[in-house]
Amino acid sequence: MPSCAIPTCKNVVGLQKKKDGITFHVFPADEKRKTEWTKIIQRARLEEFWKPSKRSVVCSMHFDDKYFYETKRGFRRLRKGAFPNKHLAMATTASELCIETSKNASPVQSNSEIGDVNISDLDYIFDTPKKAKLRSQLRSKKLICKTHVRRIKTLQQKNKRLVKKERIFKKCPNEFEK
Repeated sequence: MPSCAIPTCKNVVGLQKKKDGITFHVFPADEKRKTEWTKIIQRARLEEFWKPSKRSVVCSMHFDDKYFYETKRGFRRLRKGAFPNKHLAMATTASELCIETSKNASPVQSNSEIGDVNISDLDYIFDTPKKAKLRSQLRSKKLICKTHVRRIKTLQQKNKRLVKKERIFKKCPNEFEK
């Protein structure tokens, strides 16, 4: 089952219920928007060569509510200009805190109006190249560890089933001989 492409997100298609209000959205068919989404997720994953597969999805947790609309039949859809901009990485929370405290500190009067600040552009801005590389290596090692743990679990389950079958065969060997 596909899971959300954002690395820190644990939402998986099929496990999340509609009652939770979580929906999953495939990457746009339009190449320009697809490239935008890909760049945002590459930054969040710290993997500059990451590319989405045909089944890659992003859950609704990563979009502002303003990007959604409901169809006549009650389906929740993304608007055309939508892009993921919420809960992108662990470092996002620190940058969000910095922005919030600076907003609350002292309002500055300005003639120019500031547009939407894209938090994902501010991610890892203070990281040195070495720190960014280490962060990327850590993420890849965690992913490898996670796949190994899954593999171990499946092998243990397989082993458990085989032991159970063996016990059944040992209890009544005459029934299976023909």
